[in-house]
Amino acid sequence: MILSEKIYTLRKKKGWSQEELAERLGVSRQSVSKWESGASLPDLNRVLELSRIFQVTTDFLLKDEEAGDGTFFEAGDKKDHAEDSGRPEEPPNVPKNNEQFRRITFAETMDYLEQTGEYGRQLGKGVMLCVFAPGVLMGAMAVSMFPFVPGVFSEDVAGVIGCILLLLIVAWAVSVFINSDFKIKKYQYFSKGHYILEPGTAEAVAEERDVFENSYRRSMVAGIALCIVSSVPVMLAGILESMEAVVLLALTFLFLLVGVGVNLIVAANTIREAQNRILKRGMSEQLHSASEIGGSQDCH
Repeated sequence: MILSEKIYTLRKKKGWSQEELAERLGVSRQSVSKWESGASLPDLNRVLELSRIFQVTTDFLLKDEEAGDGTFFEAGDKKDHAEDSGRPEEPPNVPKNNEQFRRITFAETMDYLEQTGEYGRQLGKGVMLCVFAPGVLMGAMAVSMFPFVPGVFSEDVAGVIGCILLLLIVAWAVSVFINSDFKIKKYQYFSKGHYILEPGTAEAVAEERDVFENSYRRSMVAGIALCIVSSVPVMLAGILESMEAVVLLALTFLFLLVGVGVNLIVAANTIREAQNRILKRGMSEQLHSASEIGGSQDCH
């Protein structure tokens, strides 16, 4: 077991998050995340602090150890650990074959999540524009029907202008879809099959998901609320038996509110699905080794 794995396991045994350990050490959460992923190593002073906080020796932290049965032995632990002579427990969501899995680094995973966040925002923007498009047409028609609008702006002219704006907005939305899809396409292997993650990567993703939880919840609540409230102007216009222009204007507001709401929902769901996808499909080295052992025992 190497240093990164020991830091992660000791932290989990204490029940601390990466933020909590970082506060005790006076470093950033990103530093702890990089230590656990093996992307960087703590300096000697930090190793001494880790030794004091976890109540283990520095030799234990710095010396690479082999744990044949996958058991973690904490320094000074006097409990008897019975060796498991049977077949190791089968890890969840791991295929029972000898497939060669792609190995994905911590930095690669974090970059994927960052790009997915941008992809989600762009995808939501494109959907919002598509919803806005018919609203713009109705808005142009509504404006032409109000008495204060000059007579030169007839309904026919308004219809033509509205159709032109509709097509321009749809073209804008299509360009957003194409550009965003092109940027995220290189990460498509995250959606296909299983893969092996560097130590600490899955834990960092899980913590990113926990941090994102409040934003996700707010976006979903706001998006759903906007979609529900969007029908209010139309209902009011119908109840008041308003003129046709007012009804069209109410429909315009309906499309605008639905577009903003769907934008929030799509963006939040895209990010959440990417986080869940990594946690579901990603395997640690230990899980992969266990699956290989299990597969070799099946052969025998």
